[in-house]
Amino acid sequence: MIELIPDFLVQSLEEFETRARIVESLDPIAHIVHIDVLDGSWIPEKESWADAAAIGNAMTPLTFELHLIVANPIEHLDAWFDVPAVKRVFFHLETATQPKQVIEAIRFHGWEVGVAINPETPASAVAEIAHYVDEIMCMTVKTGASGRPFEHDVLKKIEELA
Repeated sequence: MIELIPDFLVQSLEEFETRARIVESLDPIAHIVHIDVLDGSWIPEKESWADAAAIGNAMTPLTFELHLIVANPIEHLDAWFDVPAVKRVFFHLETATQPKQVIEAIRFHGWEVGVAINPETPASAVAEIAHYVDEIMCMTVKTGASGRPFEHDVLKKIEELA
Protein backbone atom coordinates (compact mmCIF):
# COMPACT_ATOMS: atom_id res chain seq x y z
CA MET A 1 0.00 0.00 0.00
CA ILE A 2 1.21 3.48 -0.83
CA GLU A 3 1.45 5.93 2.04
CA LEU A 4 1.82 9.68 1.63
CA ILE A 5 3.51 11.73 4.35
CA PRO A 6 2.79 15.41 3.69
CA ASP A 7 5.21 18.01 4.99
CA PHE A 8 3.67 20.83 7.01
CA LEU A 9 5.40 24.16 6.51
CA VAL A 10 2.84 26.35 8.21
CA GLN A 11 2.88 29.77 9.83
CA SER A 12 0.17 29.38 12.49
CA LEU A 13 -2.06 27.02 14.43
CA GLU A 14 -4.96 27.96 12.17
CA GLU A 15 -3.01 26.95 9.06
CA PHE A 16 -1.90 23.74 10.80
CA GLU A 17 -5.50 22.83 11.64
CA THR A 18 -6.73 23.64 8.12
CA ARG A 19 -4.10 21.39 6.57
CA ALA A 20 -4.75 18.70 9.17
CA ARG A 21 -8.42 18.54 8.09
CA ILE A 22 -7.32 18.08 4.48
CA VAL A 23 -4.93 15.26 5.38
CA GLU A 24 -7.54 13.62 7.61
CA SER A 25 -9.78 13.33 4.56
CA LEU A 26 -7.07 11.30 2.79
CA ASP A 27 -7.01 8.45 5.34
CA PRO A 28 -5.88 5.65 4.93
CA ILE A 29 -3.24 6.73 2.39
CA ALA A 30 -2.13 9.68 4.56
CA HIS A 31 -2.32 9.61 8.32
CA ILE A 32 1.18 10.74 9.25
CA VAL A 33 2.29 14.37 8.92
CA HIS A 34 5.93 15.48 8.67
CA ILE A 35 6.54 18.60 10.79
CA ASP A 36 9.65 20.67 10.17
CA VAL A 37 10.99 22.15 13.42
CA LEU A 38 13.28 25.11 12.77
CA ASP A 39 14.65 27.57 15.30
CA GLY A 40 17.21 29.46 13.20
CA SER A 41 20.13 27.92 15.15
CA TRP A 42 21.50 25.72 12.36
CA ILE A 43 20.24 27.36 9.21
CA PRO A 44 19.12 30.99 9.05
CA GLU A 45 15.63 30.20 7.79
CA LYS A 46 12.85 29.85 10.31
CA GLU A 47 9.90 29.61 8.00
CA SER A 48 7.74 27.03 9.77
CA TRP A 49 5.52 27.26 12.83
CA ALA A 50 5.78 24.19 15.08
CA ASP A 51 4.51 24.87 18.60
CA ALA A 52 4.63 21.52 20.43
CA ALA A 53 2.05 22.44 23.07
CA ALA A 54 -0.45 23.78 20.55
CA ILE A 55 0.02 20.82 18.23
CA GLY A 56 -0.37 18.46 21.18
CA ASN A 57 -3.72 20.06 21.97
CA ALA A 58 -4.94 20.06 18.37
CA MET A 59 -7.92 17.79 17.87
CA THR A 60 -6.71 15.46 15.15
CA PRO A 61 -6.27 11.70 14.77
CA LEU A 62 -3.08 12.27 12.76
CA THR A 63 0.32 10.91 13.75
CA PHE A 64 3.41 13.10 13.53
CA GLU A 65 7.02 12.71 12.54
CA LEU A 66 9.34 15.55 13.47
CA HIS A 67 12.20 16.81 11.35
CA LEU A 68 14.55 18.66 13.70
CA ILE A 69 16.34 21.20 11.55
CA VAL A 70 18.21 22.59 14.55
CA ALA A 71 21.77 22.79 15.84
CA ASN A 72 21.10 20.84 19.06
CA PRO A 73 18.39 18.23 18.47
CA ILE A 74 18.45 16.80 22.01
CA GLU A 75 17.44 20.20 23.40
CA HIS A 76 14.15 20.05 21.48
CA LEU A 77 12.95 16.58 22.47
CA ASP A 78 11.40 17.32 25.86
CA ALA A 79 9.07 19.94 24.36
CA TRP A 80 7.44 17.17 22.30
CA PHE A 81 7.33 14.48 24.99
CA ASP A 82 3.71 15.22 25.97
CA VAL A 83 2.51 15.10 22.35
CA PRO A 84 1.16 11.54 22.22
CA ALA A 85 0.88 11.46 18.44
CA VAL A 86 4.64 11.74 17.80
CA LYS A 87 5.81 8.52 16.18
CA ARG A 88 9.22 9.30 14.70
CA VAL A 89 11.93 11.96 15.03
CA PHE A 90 14.53 12.79 12.37
CA PHE A 91 17.74 14.64 13.20
CA HIS A 92 20.41 15.86 10.80
CA LEU A 93 23.64 13.92 10.90
CA GLU A 94 25.43 17.16 10.06
CA THR A 95 24.36 18.68 13.41
CA ALA A 96 25.20 15.73 15.64
CA THR A 97 28.72 15.60 17.02
CA GLN A 98 27.62 12.53 18.99
CA PRO A 99 24.93 10.88 16.79
CA LYS A 100 24.58 7.82 19.04
CA GLN A 101 23.67 10.11 21.96
CA VAL A 102 20.98 11.75 19.84
CA ILE A 103 19.66 8.33 18.84
CA GLU A 104 19.58 7.20 22.48
CA ALA A 105 17.78 10.39 23.55
CA ILE A 106 15.11 9.94 20.88
CA ARG A 107 14.64 6.27 21.81
CA PHE A 108 14.43 7.25 25.51
CA HIS A 109 11.30 9.23 24.60
CA GLY A 110 9.82 6.13 22.95
CA TRP A 111 10.01 7.30 19.36
CA GLU A 112 11.35 5.76 16.19
CA VAL A 113 14.59 7.34 15.01
CA GLY A 114 15.36 8.77 11.61
CA VAL A 115 18.53 10.43 10.42
CA ALA A 116 18.51 13.02 7.64
CA ILE A 117 21.46 13.82 5.43
CA ASN A 118 21.90 16.79 3.14
CA PRO A 119 22.54 16.43 -0.60
CA GLU A 120 26.27 17.07 -0.20
CA THR A 121 26.70 14.50 2.61
CA PRO A 122 27.95 11.18 1.24
CA ALA A 123 26.00 7.98 1.90
CA SER A 124 29.07 6.57 3.64
CA ALA A 125 28.60 9.14 6.42
CA VAL A 126 25.66 7.16 7.82
CA ALA A 127 27.38 3.76 7.64
CA GLU A 128 28.42 3.76 11.30
CA ILE A 129 24.91 4.48 12.61
CA ALA A 130 22.63 3.04 9.90
CA HIS A 131 21.81 -0.08 11.91
CA TYR A 132 20.78 2.06 14.93
CA VAL A 133 18.10 4.04 13.08
CA ASP A 134 14.73 3.10 11.64
CA GLU A 135 14.88 5.38 8.60
CA ILE A 136 17.33 7.41 6.57
CA MET A 137 16.04 10.54 4.84
CA CYS A 138 18.12 11.79 1.93
CA MET A 139 17.33 15.44 1.43
CA THR A 140 16.80 16.12 -2.26
CA VAL A 141 17.09 19.89 -1.78
CA LYS A 142 19.49 22.01 0.24
CA THR A 143 18.07 22.35 3.74
CA GLY A 144 16.32 25.66 4.28
CA ALA A 145 13.69 27.68 2.53
CA SER A 146 11.07 26.02 0.35
CA GLY A 147 11.37 26.01 -3.40
CA ARG A 148 15.05 25.16 -3.73
CA PRO A 149 16.02 23.10 -6.80
CA PHE A 150 15.91 19.30 -6.78
CA GLU A 151 19.41 17.79 -6.46
CA HIS A 152 19.40 14.93 -9.01
CA ASP A 153 22.66 13.41 -7.73
CA VAL A 154 20.82 12.37 -4.55
CA LEU A 155 19.11 9.63 -6.55
CA LYS A 156 22.47 7.86 -6.85
CA LYS A 157 22.93 8.16 -3.09
CA ILE A 158 19.52 6.61 -2.48
CA GLU A 159 20.46 3.68 -4.75
CA GLU A 160 23.71 3.25 -2.85
CA LEU A 161 21.94 3.21 0.53
CA ALA A 162 19.27 0.81 -0.72
